[in-house]
Amino acid sequence: MNEREHAWRDYQGEYRVLIIEDDKDDQFMLRRIFERHGYLVVAATTGEEGLEKCWGDHFSVVLVNLKLSPTGMNGIAVIEAIYLRAPHIPVVIVTGYDYPTLAYEADRLKVLMTVKKPFTDADFRNMLLKLKLPHRANGYANGTAPTPA
Repeated sequence: MNEREHAWRDYQGEYRVLIIEDDKDDQFMLRRIFERHGYLVVAATTGEEGLEKCWGDHFSVVLVNLKLSPTGMNGIAVIEAIYLRAPHIPVVIVTGYDYPTLAYEADRLKVLMTVKKPFTDADFRNMLLKLKLPHRANGYANGTAPTPA
């Protein structure tokens, strides 16, 4: 196990994912994909709730929807808060929008990657490869995801 992999595991040796998504259907879909592949998932529906959960636990990765409910923190503010307090946690932007400044915002916020909705199994495998997290289900050899085509 390398240092990065060790740092992303919690005290029980499990990989944990925090999903900050206000749309219940999208949250369910994301949760289902990660749980199906053996990851422990914690979900939040607001930016404030997500940050509270982030500070109270250890996560391998945090997925943040940029367009959270307009009544609370937006995704950009959440990502900025995570990097101020815990810059070692990789963050992935999840969005259904494709706007001209998305690449700039992702670079400025130092996010690991951006995943567009709808989120597919191929996107999941690519994310695992980029995070260097093992693919823990479906019988892949040596516990890692195959190289995407």
